[in-house]
Amino acid sequence: GTYFLGLTGAKDDDAAATGDLDILGTCPSADINLPCLKIEGSGRGSTLIDGGGVARVFHFVGKNTVKITGVTIQNGSVTDDNGGGIKNSNGWVTLENCEIINNTVSTTGARYSGGGIYSAFGGRMVINRCTISGNKVNNTAGIKADDYIFGVGGGGGGISNVGVMTIKSTTIQDNLGRPLGGGIMNVSGFVGESGKLTVISSTLQRNKNANDDGSTPN
Repeated sequence: GTYFLGLTGAKDDDAAATGDLDILGTCPSADINLPCLKIEGSGRGSTLIDGGGVARVFHFVGKNTVKITGVTIQNGSVTDDNGGGIKNSNGWVTLENCEIINNTVSTTGARYSGGGIYSAFGGRMVINRCTISGNKVNNTAGIKADDYIFGVGGGGGGISNVGVMTIKSTTIQDNLGRPLGGGIMNVSGFVGESGKLTVISSTLQRNKNANDDGSTPN
């Protein structure tokens, strides 16, 4: 069935009182393959978790080890924050047999990232056999010359990664990143293993990025 999120409210609420579903706590497992929490649906397209355009769907707050399988995560939305569908602040997260579709990041001034998924420094993610499609980042501010050099321009319509991420057997298509990274925006060069991205046997197609006026960046 479809599970709608109906509690609108502050995007920075981390107690699931309003807005998104917050995954709290610290897992003693230091192995992404040994999750402390499992969320299992009956299959993508069959079990749908829907933000209704009023809230992000999932926020992984603590250093928890989580596996989500067989679900569609859709219609999440956040303004002036990262991660329209999923925001992974510090978790070790596996997504398997999933869809991440039609999620949006919007802004009123500053630039943010990760229409479908945002994974911060310290976060680890494995995305396996998923489809990430139709997600958008609509930053109002345009590109500056140094954005290309330092990767701070905001974007990543499908995915924005600053942590450690492996993508396997996954299709990333028809996403819009404004101004940078239509399908994937990967930002590395901070401390430790920042922006470490591995893509295996996957398809990236028909993703676009645009300036604030809709033109393609030079």
